Amino acid sequence: MLNNPGIHAFDELTVIQFAMPESVLKSELGESVTRAYSQRLNTSYAPCSNYEHDLAALKVPFLLAAGVEDEAFITEAYEPTIAAQTGMGTYRLLPESGHVDLLTNEALFETVADWLAELK
Repeated sequence: MLNNPGIHAFDELTVIQFAMPESVLKSELGESVTRAYSQRLNTSYAPCSNYEHDLAALKVPFLLAAGVEDEAFITEAYEPTIAAQTGMGTYRLLPESGHVDLLTNEALFETVADWLAELK
């Protein structure tokens, strides 16, 4: 509400806290889980109201990799949504990977390496 008139003095304060299950917090990746968002972090993750314009402005190749078992997003919607605005993307949905564990999944490392090799 304060951002609308241009007041950003409180953007570092917490605006969202997540009730993470104990099973997640006590897991191997539990210490890496983001449990709260500041206004600044929350805004940086959110698409702007004219996201189609921003997607159409993507003029360089990009890779979008996501876990099929993502608990936060509908990963099957990424490609049709983004490809409708730009043809620059490569899309890879990784099986047996969710939202939190994606970044430590060996399949992601291989996917990125393969994609980078294809750029040459």
